[in-house]
Amino acid sequence: MESLPEALKQRKLACGVVNASMGKMRKTLEEGHITLWLKKSSHIHINFSEAK
Repeated sequence: MESLPEALKQRKLACGVVNASMGKMRKTLEEGHITLWLKKSSHIHINFSEAK
C-alpha cells in the first residue's frame, strides 16, 4: 500500500468545516460522506485550508 504522499502525487489535501447555511447537504450510503449543493454565495473556500 502506498503512503499518503505517494498516493496524492501532485494533488493537495484540504480540511475545513461545512454547515447547513452553505447550501443543501445529503448523507450518502457510504459512511462519513455527504453530497453538497452549494449556494453561489457560500464562500466555502474561506473555511478550508491546505492540510500539511
